[in-house]
Amino acid sequence: MVPLTDQQLTSYHKDGFLFSLPTLSKPEVDHYRGCFEALESQSGGKMLVGAVSQCHLHFPWAYELATHPAILDMVAQLIGPNLLIHSSRIYAKGPRDGRYESWHQASFPWQLSEPRLVSAWIAITDSGPENGCMRVIRGSHRRARWEHDYSAQSCRNIQPVGLVINEPLVESDAVNLTLGSGQIALHHCHAVCGSNSNRSSQNHLGFNVCYVASDIKQKSPHHEVVLIRGKAPNCAYHLTPAPVEQDLAICFRAQERFSRRLNTEPNGQEPAL
Repeated sequence: MVPLTDQQLTSYHKDGFLFSLPTLSKPEVDHYRGCFEALESQSGGKMLVGAVSQCHLHFPWAYELATHPAILDMVAQLIGPNLLIHSSRIYAKGPRDGRYESWHQASFPWQLSEPRLVSAWIAITDSGPENGCMRVIRGSHRRARWEHDYSAQSCRNIQPVGLVINEPLVESDAVNLTLGSGQIALHHCHAVCGSNSNRSSQNHLGFNVCYVASDIKQKSPHHEVVLIRGKAPNCAYHLTPAPVEQDLAICFRAQERFSRRLNTEPNGQEPAL
């Protein structure tokens, strides 16, 4: 069975996104929600958005989720068979959470040689307008580069580096990527995206993974990546192995060391997902 139909592929290339794609079973959703909750407990119940970026490099369960065969089959149809995990990030908004994500293009700081990078939002809880789902400006990916600045950095903005588009947008073209738990959304790296705050009494939890074709080059510095499907004979990124099964506390400490390195080394630039 072909994961994405011709109609869906046409829609993706026209609009820059697909959503409400059934992917995880209920037992899988329950399992990964439990993994997120264990990680939050490990952090003392104070896990903030971005505190576990690139967790696919350190937590085997996160790597397992990021390499779910159904997701990779869809991604391969969009950017080719040779795939790397470029980056990942947990996004969580609690009930009545005032945080939002400013309008931005994920690709803006990366300066990719070609736009063969796709982001997957994996919904662990239901995700809709009331609890701050992802929004995308339809067709915005057809323009390769929008003007940005970094003026939106604040404790309320979950965009990691405060990246924000500084030219007018037609917000009436924005589409709410509504998802049920276990569904995913896919969006083009040039698509203009953001999110509103969680106005509901429900949690909002998802896992965002970016996949890039292994022959793509990137001008800006980047951390290590993992080859997850196919080959990478001319890979310009630094490859690293998948994480091994270890005690959660050990994995968490490794992730903390990695995050400190990203904040201190010029070549460890944190991605703007």
